[in-house]
Amino acid sequence: DIPESERLSAYVMDTASEGFEDLLDERRKRKQKFFHHRPPAVLDVCQVPMAGRLTR
Repeated sequence: DIPESERLSAYVMDTASEGFEDLLDERRKRKQKFFHHRPPAVLDVCQVPMAGRLTR
């Protein structure tokens, strides 16, 4: 058991939020000049970064 004073809190992006849905749409429909050939409009787990942080 870890004492409460030493425990960390984990915060991650809410995947049910409208902001997360916008992030998915943005990554699915890439239009940046970086891409010589546009990638297909599909995503896999490696293409979706999850924002998160630990705090005390």
